[in-house]
Amino acid sequence: MNKIISIMMLYLLAGGAAKAAVISWEIPENIDLEDPTGDVSSNGILLYAYNFGDQDAGNGVGTTVTLGGTTFTTLSDSQGDDIELYNESGVEISFGTNMRTDTLPGGTTYDSANSYHQLLGSFQYNADETYSYLLNGLTWGTQYEVQFWSSDDRTVNRGQYLDGNRMDTTAGQYMIGTFTANEAFQAISLVTSASDETGQMAAMQIRAIPEPGTLGLIAIFGGVILFIRRHLLI
Repeated sequence: MNKIISIMMLYLLAGGAAKAAVISWEIPENIDLEDPTGDVSSNGILLYAYNFGDQDAGNGVGTTVTLGGTTFTTLSDSQGDDIELYNESGVEISFGTNMRTDTLPGGTTYDSANSYHQLLGSFQYNADETYSYLLNGLTWGTQYEVQFWSSDDRTVNRGQYLDGNRMDTTAGQYMIGTFTANEAFQAISLVTSASDETGQMAAMQIRAIPEPGTLGLIAIFGGVILFIRRHLLI
C-alpha cells in the first residue's frame, strides 16, 4: 500500500494529471530582528503556521511561539499531517529537526526569551539536495498566501532555491508567494545551492485570502445582523 502511495505522489509531484498551481513569489526580504511583527504577514485568514523544530532540541527552541498575532505551532519529526516531505523519487521522508544558537543573521547573540530567536533558531533540514513540501488541507478555487523563513549565517553565501527562487540563508530571509489552489494540496520544491549543503527552513505559515467580493458580503452580513439586533433591543 505504501509503495502505491509513493508512486502516486511521485506522479503528482512530477507534474502528472493533477498539476500543482503556479505560485507567484515576491522578492525575498531580509529578516528584521528589531521589528519581527513587520516580518509576519497578517493577510487574510490563517490556515496553519509552524515553527519547525523538536521540542526536545534544548534551550526552549522548537516551542510554540506567537509573533504579530500569529501562533506558530512546533512541528517535529513525528508530526506533520498538514505538511509532508517527499524526495525526488516521490517517497515520503521525515522532517529532520535541529536547533542552534549560532544561526541568527549578522551573528546576533541568541536570546532564549526572544520569540523571533526561538522561531529562527530551530529548523527543519534534510540531506537530500532536492525535495518537496506538500501543503495539505486546501480548498479548490481558494487563493492562498504562503510564507517561509530561513536563517543560517554559519557559512558565506549559503542559499537555497524555493520553487526556483533563491533565498539568501546567510543573510536570513523570508519569502511570500500567492496562488489559487486547484487541488487539496500544493507541492513546493526546495533545492540547495551546493551538494554539501542541506536545505533548511525555520518556519512557515499559509493564509487564505478571501476574494474582495467575499469580504464585501461578510461586511454586509455583519451590518444586517447588527441592524437586526439593535431593532430587537428597542
